[in-house]
Amino acid sequence: VDDLTRSGCNAATAPSEKLEYESLDLLLSKVLAMGESVGRELSFWKADIDSAFRRIPIRPADREYSWVAFKHNGRILVARHNAMMFGSVASVHHWERVGELLKAIARRLLFLPVLRFVDDFFAADHEECASHAMKVFARLVRALLGPDAIAERKLEAGNPLTILGVRVEANLGGITFVPDPAKLANWRDGIEKALASMELSGGEASKLAGRLGFTSQYVFKRVGRALLMPIYRQKNSRSSAIGRELRLALEWWLEVLREGLCEAASPCARC
Repeated sequence: VDDLTRSGCNAATAPSEKLEYESLDLLLSKVLAMGESVGRELSFWKADIDSAFRRIPIRPADREYSWVAFKHNGRILVARHNAMMFGSVASVHHWERVGELLKAIARRLLFLPVLRFVDDFFAADHEECASHAMKVFARLVRALLGPDAIAERKLEAGNPLTILGVRVEANLGGITFVPDPAKLANWRDGIEKALASMELSGGEASKLAGRLGFTSQYVFKRVGRALLMPIYRQKNSRSSAIGRELRLALEWWLEVLREGLCEAASPCARC
């Protein structure tokens, strides 16, 4: 990761568009609509694109600005990136356009009801079609981004299926969402380490906020939405030090994750 926040590059960047991602709320709405039209025998599939940023080349004329310097074994080394860097605001926006293009082609030409969250693509489909639909999408991505764009281990289909860190299951009552136990354990460990050292970098804050973001959705009654704000603010901080407000927020989240207070929703009506 190139820390372009600490270097000041990201602070000098002014995005001209607002990014909006599709979440579990929209998946819930889609599943309920599909249940009415094709019946309750639904399943899910997902595909995670490997090294998404690194698949977008930097224009040759602009590569003179993509040099980075770092220290290794006491020596200062420099390297030039030929593809988008992980850690750059610009990389996020460049991938956004590519990701939206993939989704548009899949929907309009292949008729796949796919949703997207950054580089994670997922969908609900008829039980007999889910696995085939996943393979069709994978073939599209590999044709456009390279044969190694999606590893086989990043393709999964089934019911239930863990999507965006949440175990999703379609049943006669509608759809159930339960946080994945293994991921909850990892998130607890990360928060405990941050509180022990009283430091949380901008990059780690960004990852943590994204992981906990599922609770701000309708299907989890938006529990803890306000307690995400201090973590989001830490993303843009030049200091890794944890202040009082952030410490209280992390302690609250740690208690929630320890006690298993995150909700599972089994809606019977359209949200």
